[in-house]
Amino acid sequence: MCEDQTGRVWLGTGEHGLFYWADEKMVPVPDDFLKSRNIFSLAAEADGRIWIGTELGLRCCDANGQPQPAPAVSSEIDALLIDHHGVLWVGTSGSGLARYHNGKLTFFRKADGLGSDYVTSIFEDAEGSLWIGTRDGLNQLSDLKFPILSTHEGILPGSSHWVSASRNEGIWISTPVGISYFNGETAKNFSGAALLPNQWVNATFESRTGDVYVIDGGKGIAVLSGDRISALYPGVAWPTSFAEDAKSILVAVAGSLYRIENGQTRP
Repeated sequence: MCEDQTGRVWLGTGEHGLFYWADEKMVPVPDDFLKSRNIFSLAAEADGRIWIGTELGLRCCDANGQPQPAPAVSSEIDALLIDHHGVLWVGTSGSGLARYHNGKLTFFRKADGLGSDYVTSIFEDAEGSLWIGTRDGLNQLSDLKFPILSTHEGILPGSSHWVSASRNEGIWISTPVGISYFNGETAKNFSGAALLPNQWVNATFESRTGDVYVIDGGKGIAVLSGDRISALYPGVAWPTSFAEDAKSILVAVAGSLYRIENGQTRP
């Protein structure tokens, strides 16, 4: 799920195609190729182009959903990011991290210092550094270097499933044993059954109010407010991504889009 420059929210599905939500309507994109693909990631360019990551590589469309040329990336694509320079970063499953700019595609792999060739998430911080979540931990890309951050910096062990922004300019890191908040120097961890009923965390999203929405291993959503869980929303299908509009938090769950508002979820 991503938001473009016009405020439309784009949603990728599993074998049901690409949609965008505008004017309280869900509009399908007429692309038969995407209707039979699993869409794992989306990114919106300033010029209106939408980049789409699937299990069979990279695809692109314009603001009207019409297919556009895309570089040949044949691996499964689990993460996409447009950085503040307008560079497209592509996180692949098995081929490392790709950089696409001015028509040129460059790959960075484990042999170049990346923690793993299986990239699960990408995030750009306020200083322009890229944070790359991989199967074997979290990397920071700064000046084309890959410092590896791990338990030595206090971050919880295991795979970095998801990396997202904090309003305090730090980052949230989802792991198999809880959540880590890292401010660039020190880590604060949120784990343990007393805090998180299910400690396997798939993704996080911090709202404008500072509450952190957490997708756990039981398909539920927990809301972390400060040092406590303020709300729990049980799930029967996997939530996959969050966004926030002028009204409230939006969450994609299986084939539906929900709004979380006033302690309730509604389609």
